[in-house]
Amino acid sequence: MKLIYIAGPYASDSNWECVENSLRAMAVSRLAVRKGNAPIALHSSILMGGLGDDNLPVEREQGLLVACDMVRLVAGS
Repeated sequence: MKLIYIAGPYASDSNWECVENSLRAMAVSRLAVRKGNAPIALHSSILMGGLGDDNLPVEREQGLLVACDMVRLVAGS
């Protein structure tokens, strides 16, 4: 099983486009699950306010960091 970060647009000028972007990310996530992978898609968490307010630049820039207790950097080979 692979852990897959689902990346794609979220922000938009209209709330409906944010919802559409989230729905697309969820559809791709379901496909990843059907193929035996574990997706991480932050779109729905952002949409529901779980990762801060996307309208506030400071919170948007923090992204996932507002939900994490720690960030661990791992050097590549």
